[in-house]
Formats: sequence, C-alpha cells, structure tokens
Amino acid sequence: MTAEQKKLVAQFEAAQAKFEEEKEKYRKSLDLELRKTRGEVIDLCRAFDEKLRALRDRYTATHRAVLAQELYALRLGEELMAREQGELETERLEEDARKMQDIEARAKAESDRFAAQLEACREAFHRATEEDKVLEKSFMRELEEMVQSGGSAGGGTPTASTSQLDSPEFTKHLVELYRKRKPDDLVPARDGASGHDSTKRTPSAGTAAHSKGSAKQRLLAESQSGGGGSSRSLLVKQSSSKNNIESEANLDPFQHLDSQQRGNSRRGSFTGVETGSEKLVVAPLDYVADRPEGVLIEDRIWRALNALRAKKILAEHAVREKTELLTLAKAVSDELRANLSELQRRRRKQQRERESLTQRRTALTESAPLLVRIKQGQDESPVGNSGDDTLLVARTSVEALNDVIQLHGKDQVGILGRIKDFRKSINVMEWEHALLELQARDMDERYTDIQLLRVTKDLQELFHTGDTSHKQKREAAMLEAKLAHLGRHHQATLLKLERTGSHLERQLREREHENQNFQQQVARLETQVQIREDILASRTSAAMRQKANGGARGDTTRLKAIAVRRKLVDLAKAQTDEIEYLRLELDKMRRRTFPSFAQAHAREYHDVD
Repeated sequence: MTAEQKKLVAQFEAAQAKFEEEKEKYRKSLDLELRKTRGEVIDLCRAFDEKLRALRDRYTATHRAVLAQELYALRLGEELMAREQGELETERLEEDARKMQDIEARAKAESDRFAAQLEACREAFHRATEEDKVLEKSFMRELEEMVQSGGSAGGGTPTASTSQLDSPEFTKHLVELYRKRKPDDLVPARDGASGHDSTKRTPSAGTAAHSKGSAKQRLLAESQSGGGGSSRSLLVKQSSSKNNIESEANLDPFQHLDSQQRGNSRRGSFTGVETGSEKLVVAPLDYVADRPEGVLIEDRIWRALNALRAKKILAEHAVREKTELLTLAKAVSDELRANLSELQRRRRKQQRERESLTQRRTALTESAPLLVRIKQGQDESPVGNSGDDTLLVARTSVEALNDVIQLHGKDQVGILGRIKDFRKSINVMEWEHALLELQARDMDERYTDIQLLRVTKDLQELFHTGDTSHKQKREAAMLEAKLAHLGRHHQATLLKLERTGSHLERQLREREHENQNFQQQVARLETQVQIREDILASRTSAAMRQKANGGARGDTTRLKAIAVRRKLVDLAKAQTDEIEYLRLELDKMRRRTFPSFAQAHAREYHDVD
C-alpha cells in the first residue's frame, strides 16, 4: 500500500470514527429525550389514574350514601307499615274481644239458667225415687188399711181378711203379685173408658223415640230463649205439694214433650199418667190367669192389690222418666259448660295476642331504625340475623374491656407459668432421685459381680504378668494358620464340586437328547397308529356301504374285514410290546446313572435274626 493510500485510509478511519462518535451522541440524545417523554407520559397516566380513582371513590361513596338513604327510607316505611298493621290488628282484636265477651256472657247466663233447671230436675228425681221407696216399704200397711176401710164401709167383719193377711205364705204371694211386671202393664187409655176397662196394648215406639231424640234440642232452645214458659212454670211449681203428681210433672224441664199429667190428687185414686199426648193407665191383674194356684184371694184384697200395684207401676214409670230427663239435662249442662270453657279459652288466647301486640307496638313506638356503618371484623352478629336484638357498643368500652381481659389473662398466664416451673422442678428432682437410685443399684450389682467373678488361667496370667501381648501373638499365628488351611480346603472342595457339576451337566444333556429321540419315536408310532385307525375306519365304512347295497359278496367282505381287524390288533399288540420294551430299556439306562425307585414295590424284605 502506498503512502497516498495509507493517508486516504487514515482519513477514512478518522471520518468514520467521527461519524460513529456523532452517531453515538445523537443516539444518547434520543435516548434521553425518549426517557423524558416516557416519564412525562407516565406522570400523565398516573395523574389520570389518580383522578379516575378519585372519581370512582367519589361515585362509590355517593352511591353508598344514596343506597343508605334509600335503605333508611325503606326501614322507616317498614316501621310505619308495621305500626299501621299493629293498629289495624289491635282494632280487630278489640272488636273480636267485645264479641267474645258478649258471647261468653250469653253462654254463662244460659249455663246459669240451665243449672237451675238441672237442679230442679235432680230434686224431682229424688222426690220420685223417695216416693217409690215409700210405696215399696208401706205396701202391706196400706193394703191392710184399704182392706179394713173397705170392710168397715161394707158393714162386714174383717176378721177373715185380717187373719188371711197375717199368714206369711199368703203375704209372700201378695208381695210377688205386687212386684210382678208385664211388658203391657202401661197401656194408653181409650176415650170414655176407665183404667180397669182399657185393653192391653203397648205405646207407640216411634213416638217415644222421636220424643227422646228431640228432647236435648228443645231443651237447648228453652235455655237459649231464657225466661220461657218452662222455667217460669218450674219456679212456680217448686212450692207445690210433693204428693201432687200434677205439680211434679210441671218440674220437668222437658214438659214441652209431655202434656200436663192428669190424675186424682189423692194417693189412693192415682191410677193414670199422661206421656206425650196419650194418657197411660195400668192394666189390672187377671184373677184367673195371674192368681197363684191353690190360693184364694178375696175380692176386696184383689182390688186393693191392683190399686196399690197400679200406683207403684206409675211411680216406677215416673222415676224412669225423671232419670231420662236428668241424664239428658246433665248432657246438655256438660255441653254448655264445655262451650263456656272453650269460649273462655279463646278469650284468654285473644287477651294474650292483644298483650303481645301491645308490646310490639310499644317497642315500635319507643325504638327507631338506625343505620350504622362498621367494618366486617367489628360486626359480631350472627349471619342472616335481622339485627333487631343486636346492641351497638362504644369502641372505648370494648377496648377497656379488652385491656381488663388481657390484664387478667397475663396474670393467669404468669400464675400458670409459675405452676409449670414448680412442677417442672419437682419432675427434675424426681428424675435425679430415680437416677441416683439406679446408679446405686448398678454399683451394688457391679460389686456383686466382682465378688462372684471366677478366676481363670488367663485372668491369673494377667494378674501375675500384667501383659498378655505374647499370648495374643501366639493365638493370632495359630488363627492365621488355621485360616490358610481352611482356604486351601475350600479351594479343593470348590474344584471338586465344579468337576462334579460339569459331569452332571453333561449327563443331563445326554438324557435330554435321549428323551428327545424317544419322544420323536413315540410321535412316529402314534402317527402310524392314527394312519392304521384311519385305514380301518375307511374299510369299515366301505364294508358298511357294501352291506347296505346287499351284494352277494357280503360274507366274503365280512371275512376280509375280520382278517384285517385281526391283523391290526396283532400289529397294535406288537407295537405296544415294543413300546413297553423301550420304556424298560430307558429305565435301565436311567438306573445306571442314578438310583430309581420304580420297582421298589416288587421287592420283598425279610427280617434277619
């Protein structure tokens, strides 16, 4: 390269270096401007993000405030609606309470009125029962009085009748006739006929059932009407005579079912009673049919007996009627009391509802909804709770309580720590005590072992010389010699075993080869047997076909088949003998190399003396 060229090269390199330097300066200025621009953009973005975040926070706060106000307005509306609902419910309950009080008052008055009627029915029942008992007890006395009065009125002497009544047997027959009852004792009286002339027939069952079935409903109607004719007549007739049957009938609270009973006011002439719309009379006893056999009864005694018996039957009928009326009256009274109890229970229930509603209204009046914004950790109310029973506690109170709790907790932790340390020191002392006991036991056992130690030659040598190195060297040399001897013996044994193993492997290979040959021979024999069986089967099938054709050579073919079969049997037997011979030869060859116990069962052993 010439000097001019070198100069040009130098100029070129200088210009290139200058260009690279300017390029680097320009790149650095661009980088600086890029970083500045990027910083400005980042600042703008950050300012925009902060402004946007502030707007979002403001929007969120505003929306929260709006929702809070809406919630507050809804809660106020709910409270107003609850108050209005409470007022309406209060008005409804008060109206129901007034109605219930009126109904209860009417029911109580009805029950009280019917209690008086029930008591009147009970008194009438007792009077009828007492009268029936009096008639039962005074039968003989009244019979004697009626006989004597009848005898004195007729101008005769009552000596025979009186003497007849004094007889116990005759009195017994009279009592039996007096107590004798028939299904048709009570019969309705006919118009214009007396009780003695009436025919015997039973009252209508349909009328009685209808009267009993409607007695309770009519009784309730009477008790509800209050101040009716029955109650007034009941109070008026209570002051009448007990012996008057007409006034006793007026004590019946069910007198709308029965007409007024008619009869004689005197006890002696009481022979009829009215039931419903018909008058009942007692059918007298028939002298011929009802009189006991062999007993003669005078006419006046018979008439007196019928009169007293009729009075007793009518009294029993009155007792039965009073019993039925009293039973129905008790049932109606029980229903009225049950109805009154139910009304009182409903009234108490309404009273409790009114008290509960009043308490709710008072709580709504004294309390107002309050919205509180607290953090999640400060809200300890159960999830899903409406917040009606929650309390708002001041933070200072909670912090003060927490400080007290922490103070007590620290004191308790300190006490527990001291208890733990004390218990730990006790455990350490117990462990040290146990360790010392174990060490003392170990020392005792060690001293015992030393005392019971058996002195050997080695130990004596050690005691005398105090050095066992020479003996140890001698024992080490003996052990090394023994180890070398055992090594040589091991090598010789190993070589012997290797030679025996190789010999056995060679015999194994030979026996395997022989077995393969025998297996091939057996396979060939099996193939030949199969071929012969196939030939025999084909010939047999051909013979069968010829036999089916019915040819004249049937006997000849059968003879040939027999001959062929005989040959095949002989061939199979020969091959079987050959196989058995080969098996025996194989067994002999195996016995040459290792013992075989195949024929052990054929040997016989005899005892040797």
